[in-house]
Amino acid sequence: MAAIPTLGSFDPPTTTADEDALEAAARTLDAHSGRILGQGTDVVAQMDHTAVEFSELVSEPIKRRGGEFLSAATAAMEGAVWGSAVTVQWAGSVREYKEAVKALLAEWEAAVGDSFGIRESEVGGGTPNLTPAEREAATEEATAYAGQLKLAEMNAAANAAYEKFKQDAADTGARLKEGPTPENLRAMAEGGVDSWALYSLFGMNAPLPLTGDWGGVLGKDLLDAIARGNVEDLPASVRGQLGALQALIERAHYLQSIGERLSAGELDYLERFFGAIDKSVFDMPELLGDTNWSDADKALILAGMGGGLLAVSDEKLGGGTARLPDSVRNFVAAYAGGKGKDALPYRMSEPSDGDELRALASMFDALDDQGMALMQGGRDFSAAITIATAEHLDSDGSGSVFTISEATARTLLDHSTANFEANTAILNGDIEHPFYKEDTAEHVLREMFGHQWEDGGATGAKLIDWIPRAATSGDKELQDLATEAAYHLITTMTNDKAAEHWNESAYQFFTDGYGNIGEFDKAPLGVANPLIAQSMGRTAITYIDYLDAPNVDRDSELTLSNDPRADDMFLDKGTRARFVELVMGDKTAGNALGEAAYAKVIAEAGDMADWKGWQDARKEALEDGGLIGLLDTAYKNVYEDATGDAADEATVDKQHATWVRSASTILKEIVTEIPQVKAIKGVGQILIREGLELGKWSPNQIESSGIWQFADNGAPAQGDREGDPEYEKFGFEVTHSVVSNLLSDSKSGVDIDDVRAIDSRLVEKGADGEYRLRDADELLKANDPPSSDQHRGNLDFREANAALQQLFDAKTGKLYESYVDAFVDQRKDQ
Repeated sequence: MAAIPTLGSFDPPTTTADEDALEAAARTLDAHSGRILGQGTDVVAQMDHTAVEFSELVSEPIKRRGGEFLSAATAAMEGAVWGSAVTVQWAGSVREYKEAVKALLAEWEAAVGDSFGIRESEVGGGTPNLTPAEREAATEEATAYAGQLKLAEMNAAANAAYEKFKQDAADTGARLKEGPTPENLRAMAEGGVDSWALYSLFGMNAPLPLTGDWGGVLGKDLLDAIARGNVEDLPASVRGQLGALQALIERAHYLQSIGERLSAGELDYLERFFGAIDKSVFDMPELLGDTNWSDADKALILAGMGGGLLAVSDEKLGGGTARLPDSVRNFVAAYAGGKGKDALPYRMSEPSDGDELRALASMFDALDDQGMALMQGGRDFSAAITIATAEHLDSDGSGSVFTISEATARTLLDHSTANFEANTAILNGDIEHPFYKEDTAEHVLREMFGHQWEDGGATGAKLIDWIPRAATSGDKELQDLATEAAYHLITTMTNDKAAEHWNESAYQFFTDGYGNIGEFDKAPLGVANPLIAQSMGRTAITYIDYLDAPNVDRDSELTLSNDPRADDMFLDKGTRARFVELVMGDKTAGNALGEAAYAKVIAEAGDMADWKGWQDARKEALEDGGLIGLLDTAYKNVYEDATGDAADEATVDKQHATWVRSASTILKEIVTEIPQVKAIKGVGQILIREGLELGKWSPNQIESSGIWQFADNGAPAQGDREGDPEYEKFGFEVTHSVVSNLLSDSKSGVDIDDVRAIDSRLVEKGADGEYRLRDADELLKANDPPSSDQHRGNLDFREANAALQQLFDAKTGKLYESYVDAFVDQRKDQ
């Protein structure tokens, strides 16, 4: 008879490996990884959304050493990071094996203590004919048999655990030797360690070794885990797979920044993943809410889904709408699928539409928390989100299931409007809403800009905020995109004829459609949403050259010429005036446009010494006067809407005087050498390229003057001509600009000594000991006492103007007179 196994009969293999010591060694390697590069902290911590390659973490002293030293340092650091990662996983294997052996020993101890489940009373079926000795012998035999069976079971389990442990040890040694190959990285990630993040460390340009099958498996496993999520934690195997998805999203975000594409395998992975969860995509936040999983696990899933949808829809990454799951494609078609032979019929909004937007927002919120707030989706997907967001804004505060909050809209628009092509496609009509068709742009602008935003319109302005930056980017393709968007923005908002879907025109809606606000019975856009008007103002400044173009009898037109000497658009006179009026609805936007307009006019007029004759003077004056005339018309219209009274000439002149003073400050700061700006459009580009921000240079004189408070403080008395720029300050600014140019031109025959000879109060000595012409804004405020008997009275800008004009030759003097006269006439003719 076999012996009954005892506690000592089960003796599984043990290991002397110390997991705590291994983890401590890994931490030491991490610390050394930073010290090797001169950073002082571990590299893995620094890589968390702050860098995309090792090279970005090298300290300046080591970079300066360069060459072999830098290569050696980088190699040593990479070895430290890789060694740490592999060691951490090996420590996990050691801990896993020890815990498995501990559990097996506890199970064996319990089995021995329970006599392997054998009860003497049950041996022999309880027959009474067995003697006590026979029953004892039968019991021992049954116990020995059961014990041997249990021992064989335990040894098999221990051997399996030990074989895995030995394989882990062999794999660890091989990985340390081979380094971070894609296969090694993938295998480590499958083991449950967050090793997918190491792809970010060892080069984002290397495609992840993913396949469509992998994506399908993740989708199925995730849904299976969710079904058990109220009683089970998120399985470690699924969390490891989600690590792959997270690494892919981070890589896609990086590739968007450098203009490269995902691999076919990566795209197939995303497509198959979403295909597997198609019917649950928009329900995912609710499904996750029914689980007992941690907030971190839920966020990991939502971020992966949000980033995955953006990536797989992005044409520039190699994706597109066709790769989206059916549920999301239906969403895109419902809002942006109204054009082309495959257009779907319009369907009425459903309560689920608001739920779909809220679900997307929760995914994007989780993505933002991982540092990917600038990630964008494809053109059609982004446009659909923007259109749907505009359509479902909670404008009446009802909180209906059909509507979304401003916070939700802000999250959605952060990502959807990051795609400039989508924004342009909405504005230019390339993308159409199934119901509004060719009126889609006006529909979106009415909904987006017509909503009175709690943040003053900052969220709604995201649709157009990008235009000035793109227009001055130096990238011709991006510049054309911005110009096209600006043209359609301007012409759509200023259309004075009602479109098919509305009773009033867009122009009427944006000037009178916001109800009673402050002094306005029918407030304009700028009063309701000042930050939208300011964004429009930045666009107006960017394209200010098209606001002062010659007035000819033709319709507005977008041309987008490849010839840098040719215009890219033409705006008719009415369109210009109406757009400037929309900008003027907000005082900050109006002031900035006025300041920029005068800065441009004065700077360009400063070139008059190079004009060929009175014809040039008249041409420049007609354009400049027309531009300033637009400010007149727009200001008077807005003023009248607020007060019910037409603004008198003195009110308008005081407003212009303020713009002139501010313009002189702008010129002093950014246009330091006006003679270099010979091109007709040069000053306008400088104003934007140097970062003209609305209100940046404003001395805030407007706030105290009361002019922009409309009826609050009343208009200045009739006949008060102080500060009229037509007759005084504007003429002085032009004179000062001309003389500044003459002084900057070594061939002009005029130098600073000539200015000193006329009146020493016109100059001042700089820190370098050299004399220079005093700034225009200083002279506008000056009231200096006479410096000699030959100077009559105190120096103010009138006397300064007369003194500086003595430097004009006969030709320039006549050009000056022709220019100012024609400027005044043209300004009044607008």
